[in-house]
Amino acid sequence: SLSVTQNDGTAIKTQLASTTVNATLSRGATGSDNSVRWLMGEDATAFGGSLRDMWTPTCYGNPGKVSDAQYVCGTGDQGGVHSNSGVDNHAYALIVDGGTYNGQTITGIGLTKAAHVYFRAKLAYQGPGTDFADHADALEQSCSDLTGANLASLTTGAPSGEIISASDCANVAKALLAVEMRTPPTQCGFQPLLAQNPPALCANGGKATQLFHDSFDAGNSSSARWSVSRDGTTPDFTPRDWTVVSGLPDGRVGKAFFGADPNIGTCVPGGDETAVLHLDSPKITVPASVAEVWLTFDHWIATEAGWDGGNLKISVNGGPWQVVQAADFVYNPYNATLFTAGQGNSNPIAGQPAFTGSDGGSVNGTWGRSIVNLAPYAKPKDKVQLRFDIGNDGCSGLFGWYVDDVMVYRCH
Repeated sequence: SLSVTQNDGTAIKTQLASTTVNATLSRGATGSDNSVRWLMGEDATAFGGSLRDMWTPTCYGNPGKVSDAQYVCGTGDQGGVHSNSGVDNHAYALIVDGGTYNGQTITGIGLTKAAHVYFRAKLAYQGPGTDFADHADALEQSCSDLTGANLASLTTGAPSGEIISASDCANVAKALLAVEMRTPPTQCGFQPLLAQNPPALCANGGKATQLFHDSFDAGNSSSARWSVSRDGTTPDFTPRDWTVVSGLPDGRVGKAFFGADPNIGTCVPGGDETAVLHLDSPKITVPASVAEVWLTFDHWIATEAGWDGGNLKISVNGGPWQVVQAADFVYNPYNATLFTAGQGNSNPIAGQPAFTGSDGGSVNGTWGRSIVNLAPYAKPKDKVQLRFDIGNDGCSGLFGWYVDDVMVYRCH
């Protein structure tokens, strides 16, 4: 669109009353601000003008780097996804055009190279759990992968003659540094869902003696001791159960049981993924001489907050399964209660206390340890079974629940 001053508009209208008007358009001596090139949606009439400024995101109230005051810390808008994207928008603009920002001077690599770097990063290295730091890793690896390749034209698909160099990748890295892509938003005070630095297993310097333990590192031998089942499924349910897996999050060594919370389903017939997956321990006998027994387990969880989640149950002497209450956790109890059926949650464990959601400011989890006092449930000579339940509603999800190093013990 073109705008003119009121005086020029009046002069043009006056002239048009009697004759034609000739006009010449030219760039001014100072040119246009780079923001003009990087406005998004400026021609979208539904919004009354542009929605984003990728060159100077703060002009539209969005952060241009992680430490900016505009960075959104709250949980609204899925964690500020429509605002905090200003950080990556800015990175892309700097990678394409170059510039000086936040102590970094970047030489632009152009649209063709930048588009290929971003597309390969998305295609080869990114997924639902990718955060800013992962994104930076993906972009740098993508640039390295493409070094020396004759890139396809963005318009014709034919070889463009543009070839990514090591210097181009160095400038990609500078842009990511400039927008602080790997810098944690410490101003938000985000905390992991599971508290770190657990206390000693026994208070007052007591010694822990195990009555039952499984690290699951024996693989199939471990899984044979435990039983898996599922309830509440629909005909649409995609078959899955708790399984022993390796390649654990955060580089944890060994194996663990994993119950999935997949991001699938539609919540309506034909795509209803509602289910609860059970992981049951073998029967564990409480010695006659032991008055109190305790449980500890390590776990990592990231689920659809409020709708999906996991909890611990116990059966005593073959009796019904009952939820182990949060009050009986000495460390790292459940963090929430799942939405109820009345709130539209089809999860079979709806309304129960559970571990649900993920770390603050992240879609990932962090390993943590829970310690539970089983004395309110298990008495001397009782035979008890433990059950780890992960329940899903009919659609959406995140990752799931990893459970490792389960130990029942006494303190003395």
